[in-house]
Formats: sequence, C-alpha cells, structure tokens
Amino acid sequence: MDVTPNRSYPYPECEPPLVEDSSDIMDLKRLADAVDADVQGLYDLASELLIRPDAVRMSMSATIAGQTPSTYPAYNVMTFDTTGGAMADTVNGVIRIVEPGWYLVGTWAQGNTATFLGMRARFLQDGSPATSFSPQAGLVTTTSQYIEYGATLYYGTPGNLSLELKIGAAVGTAFTYASRIWAVQVAKL
Repeated sequence: MDVTPNRSYPYPECEPPLVEDSSDIMDLKRLADAVDADVQGLYDLASELLIRPDAVRMSMSATIAGQTPSTYPAYNVMTFDTTGGAMADTVNGVIRIVEPGWYLVGTWAQGNTATFLGMRARFLQDGSPATSFSPQAGLVTTTSQYIEYGATLYYGTPGNLSLELKIGAAVGTAFTYASRIWAVQVAKL
C-alpha cells in the first residue's frame, strides 16, 4: 500500500497499465484511522504548546518583614498551575520547572516603608543568578514602592526558579514586602 508524501496516509493504487484504483472497505478504514490518529496528534500538540502550556503563578500569603541587603521571597500560595500542581512548590517557596524549554517569567513586588529602599529584583535558577538586577522600584506613595520585572529564561533540564530582592537602603532598615512570581513555557524542547 502506498502512502502520501507529507502525512503518510495510506491509499491503494493499482499496478500499471490499470487505470482504476482497486480498493475495498478495509482500505478506506485504514485511511480513516490514519487521518484520525494524525488529527488527534496535532490537537494534542496544539493543546500542550498553544492552548494550555505549562504555566504557574505563586504569591505570598501575607506581607512579611524584609532584610537588608537581600531578601528572598518564599511563595507559599499557588494562584494557578496548569500542570496540576507539579510546578508550584509551596513547601520550598519556589517554582519547579519540570520540562526543558524556554520560559517567560515575571515578578511583582511591593516594599512598604517611609525610607526609599532602592529595591531591585533578579531571577535565580537553582539558587544562582539567571538575570541581572532590574531597575529600582518606583515610589507609588510615600510609604509604598513597586517593582515589576520580566525575563525569558532557558532551562535545559528541570530546575527551580526563585527571586532575590536587593535592597539599597542602609542595613537594618525596617520594611515589609509582598511579592508574586509566575512562569509560562513559550517553547518546549
């Protein structure tokens, strides 16, 4: 039985010099099964990569006291996780990257104090710096400073994603903060 060049669908073909195709109902069933399997495979691939990629967002359950010169948020609340909880590690407070690929990651943090913190953020892969520090947080009110930061990170193997907040204020400056972190797979390997 011959197959089509692009999708490998089976079809019967007579040997020359015959000009009519010889086929029976089993040939039609084989063709229908091949098309069905191919369409299901394309649907599954689209679902995994485009419709429902690996994605997670985590946050902190409360505003907590920060430390200078650096503080490391521990995310203990899963807002959503399309992997059924595989990416949200609320025990260790990090995002677990379970599949190799490229990830779009982002964070939001708020520092609360009357002193300017000069707060900056950077992403950590397995505890090591994965990005440079962001620009400093901007003042929103006299006691609140906000920072938003995003990056694209490559994970060749599964690992952890976390955040470091660098504080430029004097050591011992009292402040509280809250933060969220998220990741979405944009290219699968």
